[in-house]
Amino acid sequence: MPNKTIQESNMEFSFPEVDLFQIEKCSTYKSLGSRVKMIEMICRKGNQLFFIEAKSSSPKPGDEVKFPEFISEICEKFTNSILLYSGMQLNRPYTTIETLPNNLSLLGTSNSIPINLTLIINGHEKEWLIPIHDKLNIALLALKKTFAIKNIKVINHETALRHKLIQRVITN
Repeated sequence: MPNKTIQESNMEFSFPEVDLFQIEKCSTYKSLGSRVKMIEMICRKGNQLFFIEAKSSSPKPGDEVKFPEFISEICEKFTNSILLYSGMQLNRPYTTIETLPNNLSLLGTSNSIPINLTLIINGHEKEWLIPIHDKLNIALLALKKTFAIKNIKVINHETALRHKLIQRVITN
């Protein structure tokens, strides 16, 4: 089972092809038009599903303009990605249909697979992640409840490496 390697926000991701869906690159997403934002990828790791957005920075929580815009953008990406993935699972009649990888096509399998929304911010200190985590968990509470999402996490590259969500950090 070959792995697919992706470079995003100076981080290298590598997952078996059957466990990875680059939703941001799929033709179904592209057919929706430019005003619909998506996360980078959806992957299955063990018995869990991860919706992953990668960033190389974020605005400071004290910035009254950029920080709320950042939170809003991340929420929009996670929400749109959950909706498109669900629509693809339900075989909605999109103008362009792309088939999900085998291990991500969950119809007919256990509906209790835990879903995790994970924002990985490369280079962030752990204490910088807390206000982002708190705001996202408040802003995405309805989505978390309606889709029975297990976790909404904001982590840095170190935690992502430890949990094997990334292979390595890319240094210039």
